[in-house]
Amino acid sequence: GEYCNADGTICVTAGAMGGGGLGVGQTWKNMLASRARNVWYQNTSGQPMYVAIRTSAGGSELYYNTVASDTGRIEIAGQDGDSGTYDNLYGIIPAGGFYKQIGTNPAVWSELSTP
Repeated sequence: GEYCNADGTICVTAGAMGGGGLGVGQTWKNMLASRARNVWYQNTSGQPMYVAIRTSAGGSELYYNTVASDTGRIEIAGQDGDSGTYDNLYGIIPAGGFYKQIGTNPAVWSELSTP
């Protein structure tokens, strides 16, 4: 498809945007049964995806890297610092990127990505 601004002066095709942006042609999925903490996963969808994880209190982080390695990883979300509350971890993972949740076990793991 073609995406234009409100007055139609600037238009680009989905192909020019790398297959579409965040949310374009994507749906939310409950990934809890197929994800685990301390494991690197790769975004193979061909476009950015959004990851949302909730863990129990105790300290959790969400990391991103361009390779499946702890070397050079970047923390994109971390614990809130309050004891006795959930940790909510959110992040955008670029196409081809790797992501990993560490810390306490996830209670919710949702991803906005292509079918």
